[in-house]
Amino acid sequence: MDVWNFDETGFRIGVGGSQYVVIMQLIKSAESPSETNHDFTMLVETINAAGETIPPFCILKGKSILFQHVAETDLDPNTLLGVSDSGYTNDQLALDFIQHFNKFSAQRQQDQFRIFLFNGHGSYLTYEFVDYCWQKSIIPVALPSYCSHILQPLNVVVF
Repeated sequence: MDVWNFDETGFRIGVGGSQYVVIMQLIKSAESPSETNHDFTMLVETINAAGETIPPFCILKGKSILFQHVAETDLDPNTLLGVSDSGYTNDQLALDFIQHFNKFSAQRQQDQFRIFLFNGHGSYLTYEFVDYCWQKSIIPVALPSYCSHILQPLNVVVF
């Protein structure tokens, strides 16, 4: 099927003593009352109406991707990695993501267009993002603000 949806989920990665802690946070950035080291990471998952997925997009907080971000991991080699100062998406990362989406979904395209459902975050509504979508036969459909937690298929079905 050529109807796709993506959603972000954030989680905190922390190391405290001899343990590793991963906490999923849906509402806001995680805060820790302890002094353990922790970072906020965002993962963007994409699925279509037939249940097919594309490799995820992982956004790390920082200025550049370091060797230790990818060393000794079991990441799918097609996972898209990006960084931002905040650990959240921005206009450039949104453009990187739609190009990643096109790379993996175009080969499965059955109809003339792919429908792409997403939350109405401003970084997905830039001229560059929408123009790229139209050039690649992707119809971007932004869900209404403050309703995506109810309407968005990934929130309702997957999560």
